[in-house]
Amino acid sequence: RLIWIQLDALTTNLHKRHHQLILRSGSAATEMTRLAEDCKAAAVFWNRCYEPADRERDEKTADKLAQAGYQVRSFPGSLLIEPWTLSTKQGDPYQVFTPFWKAARSRVEFASPLPAPESLKTPDQWPDSEELADWKLLPTLDWADEFPQRWKPGEDAAHAAWQKFLDDNIAEYGTERDVPSHHGTSRLSPHLHYGEISPRQIYAEAVEKMNRKQTATDSFEKNVNVYLSEIGWREFGYHVLYHFPHTPENPLREKFADFNWETKKSWLKAWQQGQTGYPIVDAGMRELWRT
Repeated sequence: RLIWIQLDALTTNLHKRHHQLILRSGSAATEMTRLAEDCKAAAVFWNRCYEPADRERDEKTADKLAQAGYQVRSFPGSLLIEPWTLSTKQGDPYQVFTPFWKAARSRVEFASPLPAPESLKTPDQWPDSEELADWKLLPTLDWADEFPQRWKPGEDAAHAAWQKFLDDNIAEYGTERDVPSHHGTSRLSPHLHYGEISPRQIYAEAVEKMNRKQTATDSFEKNVNVYLSEIGWREFGYHVLYHFPHTPENPLREKFADFNWETKKSWLKAWQQGQTGYPIVDAGMRELWRT
């Protein structure tokens, strides 16, 4: 459901700019090369990804496009700090968040966001596209029937959610985020993940608001910086993943590899269903399932 709504919203936004979304299924390298040929393109541009599998896919795609004679360029779009741009004084990647974020804010100039284009160049003839409905992305069961009440995917919804949080919640973020019964967080994580809003915009607009004289009290500045540090944690996560690609399945530090876990299927099921007997854990898991 999430992917379907996002693609549908992207289609609508592209139509506003007199453009279309082309859908193809198959190997990224093969389909991108065919699409470039169909469009009679001279170059292919995209924003970089940093997960190991995504980097491998993009490298294969870039190689195939280059071999076919196309110019290939990639750009930073989803991060403030690309993983290879920041290192310790010894030249090593960071493994601890606080020195990482301190160095980032003092040594890196974060790029400002660019405005969206009013229109986009179009090909003389539109290439063939698959239909979104044929991808059968919508669930056939009603387990996600509450989704539309709680989440609204899409770029417009992401920007609206950010502005509401910036206007109404960021001033109390440092304390409200710790109260489970309050909606004190921004809930922008999925929007950031799918590129519906940029961390550049979030950082630039939060700092701009913090620097305004009428709002820049010590309390307000502290709360904004607490929120920006959470954006920093996202950056740090990508930094660690890039330099230590084993971390999705193994600990960063080898000494924790032999941690003595208890493995009981009944305990796992109780945790998944919010039935451990620990109220705060169970409440969180039940809310996670509902939302």
